[in-house]
Amino acid sequence: MNAGAALALCRRLGLRDEPVFLAVGATCRVYRVGDMVLRSGPARFAVDAELRRALGRLGAPVAAPQAVGEGWSLDSLLAGTALMQISDAQAAQIGAAVAALHSLPVSGWGLLRDQGGPFVAEAPTLPEGIQTRLTDAWPFGTTLLKQHPLMRFAPELLNRLAPLEESLLALADTTPVINHSDLHREQFLFEDRLLSGLLDFGDAVAGPPGWDAASFALFWGWERLPAFLSGYGSPDLEAQARLMAVPLAFHRASRAALDPLRLRRAADYLRAALSASRTPTF
Repeated sequence: MNAGAALALCRRLGLRDEPVFLAVGATCRVYRVGDMVLRSGPARFAVDAELRRALGRLGAPVAAPQAVGEGWSLDSLLAGTALMQISDAQAAQIGAAVAALHSLPVSGWGLLRDQGGPFVAEAPTLPEGIQTRLTDAWPFGTTLLKQHPLMRFAPELLNRLAPLEESLLALADTTPVINHSDLHREQFLFEDRLLSGLLDFGDAVAGPPGWDAASFALFWGWERLPAFLSGYGSPDLEAQARLMAVPLAFHRASRAALDPLRLRRAADYLRAALSASRTPTF
């Protein structure tokens, strides 16, 4: 939606303020409209809004949906800024917000259907569910372990990874929760050192709870994970997080098969997950 279309939509909605362009992401353009935010594009706005309504009732810091239509969403404007680094206390705040998300009921596995009402995922099994969100992520993808591009950058891990296949497939025996699945820095706002916003639930997936813990470690580092898990309320989830880091690393490698730098970063993340050591963050 260009600026002209955004203005026309604002007028149809009875808004007097003109939209001011803020940013463009992978799936939407973002405008500020007075004390609200207008997003437009092919994002999954229906389920995103429904999740935020549910989280708002739990007291989580999310933008309140004002109106949702085909290809657009109008939400309240949250105060705060994204941070490059966070403290243990802030990591714990993120963990508590993620715990609220994980408490919501869901059925099925994988990406949630883009709808209001009950939260239902697209796939009946964990392997099929993983495939709705992650690209060729061993052992849930189609490429054999030894033939995966990631193994070119971490060949020494081949013998350590192969025995993990059974444990990864056994995650199908866990109870699925709704995972945010993409906990990078721009998904959080802080004001006066307090978490003021958790953003963008369009890629929410039903899966093992360790998925979000592994995603947090991917972007913020394994050294912050204990604080995150303390706020989450399950310090013992670290083992599952390190296990879920395996398909996350293969996913990132599959999406960067022609980018040696990104492949090395995926390999570093995987090595750290398997060795319980620190790792560069993304």
